[in-house]
Amino acid sequence: METILETKDIKKTYVFDKNIKQDVLKNINIKIKKGEFVSVMGPSGSGKSTLLYNISGMDRITSGNLIFEGNEISGFSENEFSKLRLEKIGFIFQHINFLKNMNIYDNIAFPAYVAKKQSRKEINKKTEELMKKTGIFELAEKDITEVSGGQLQRAGICRALINNPCILFGDEPTGALNSKYANDVMDIICGINKEGTTVLLVTHDIKVALRSERILFMKDGSITGEYHLGKYENEYKKREERLSEWLMKMDF
Repeated sequence: METILETKDIKKTYVFDKNIKQDVLKNINIKIKKGEFVSVMGPSGSGKSTLLYNISGMDRITSGNLIFEGNEISGFSENEFSKLRLEKIGFIFQHINFLKNMNIYDNIAFPAYVAKKQSRKEINKKTEELMKKTGIFELAEKDITEVSGGQLQRAGICRALINNPCILFGDEPTGALNSKYANDVMDIICGINKEGTTVLLVTHDIKVALRSERILFMKDGSITGEYHLGKYENEYKKREERLSEWLMKMDF
C-alpha cells in the first residue's frame, strides 16, 4: 500500500528563553498508508495534538523530515503550506471555528471559493451533497449560534471535505460531544474512510480509537507503542477488552 505521509526523526522544541528548552516531539518516525485509518492516543501533555499540528503544516517542526505523497515538505514556505492544506488536507478541530458573519452553508463553501479549483456551480453542488450526507442540509441558512454542538461538528466535517482532501486530520473531533453525537460523527468519518480518504485522529476515547485500524501510543513526546486492530473487524466487545488491556500496559 502506498505511503501518503511519513516522518523521519521529527522534533519539535520550544525555547522559552536562552536557557530553557522543552522537547515536545522527540525523533518521531511514522508512516501512514493511503486509505488507512489511524488513531493517536496517550496521556494529556504527551504531544498528540502537537504532532498533528506539525505534520499537517499548521506548525513547523524544529528538525527532521516530513514527507507527503513522496515529496519532502519540511522546507515549505508558509504560502506553500497554506496551499497544501487548502487543496489536499482536511482538518476537524475539537472546537469548530467558523466565521460569525457567515451562515452554515457559506462557512462550509468558503474554502472552496478561496481555492478556486471548482466553478461556483460545482462548489454549490458539493456543499449541498456534503450537507445532505451529514444530515444538516436543512440548517444551511442558520447562523452558527443557532445550531447544536453536534450539528456544528458535522458542519466542520463538511468544511474539512469541501476541497476533496487526500487526508483528513482530527484533533479530538468528538471531545466536546455527547455519546450520541460522537457516535454519529464517527459513523460519518468511518464512511469517508471507506470511500478512500486517509484519516488520522487524536483521541482520548477508546470507543473512537476502536473505529480505526491502527493505534499509535504517545508518551512524553515519543511514540512508545503501536496496536493493530484490523480494518472493520467484528467482535467489538473483545476488541475493546484487548485494547483496554494494552492501554493499561502502555500506562494510559
